[in-house]
Amino acid sequence: FRSIRPVIWPIILGFIWKIKLDPVFFGKLLTLIISLAIIYLTYKITKDIYDENTAIISSILVAFSSIFFYFNFRIYTEIPALFLILLSLFFIQKKKYFFSGFLIAIAFLTKFPAGIFLIAFLPLMIDKKKMQNLAYYGAGFAIPTAIYLIFNQIMYGNLLFPFFSASQTISQVAGCNYLRYNPWYYYFIIILKDNFLNIFAPLGIYFAAKKLNKKNIALLDR
Repeated sequence: FRSIRPVIWPIILGFIWKIKLDPVFFGKLLTLIISLAIIYLTYKITKDIYDENTAIISSILVAFSSIFFYFNFRIYTEIPALFLILLSLFFIQKKKYFFSGFLIAIAFLTKFPAGIFLIAFLPLMIDKKKMQNLAYYGAGFAIPTAIYLIFNQIMYGNLLFPFFSASQTISQVAGCNYLRYNPWYYYFIIILKDNFLNIFAPLGIYFAAKKLNKKNIALLDR
């Protein structure tokens, strides 16, 4: 794998290749299985937070999302990272904060931007044992991340080498960045193209934010 890439997905695909299987075919098959698990987790998490009808609707919306379909047939990191994030949220609901933090770390090492959920999930741990919850959560995240940083130090002589290397590489690929440049409202258009029902999302966010509690915070995180 390249130094600028997270390590988890290349390790998994490399293992498939090492045992003499086709990494492309089995990588796509694994992605399909993980996608089905994402739909199930969407149903399970939503049912635990709200009710079965809401869970069914949520899982259908995910299953028939064009963006979800797009990534489902490509061996990209988005599908496994999303699965790990949802599994982390599931463990938070079960008050298994160490495992939740651990899974966020694995998601981060699958796709670096997934690390933002380390912060996004923090409000879900606010209860009488807030500090204890945060300690378990932080420890779960710290262990895999520390191993990765130590690996960087041994391999490259710099704990943060992949991040600096990736930043430098992105800044140098001027042609690609220019061709793929889009205005600030680009993703709002994509969201509406993906599913016209997303036009109602601002209303849902408004009513969820109006009455903040752990259920509504979980909704906003998702």
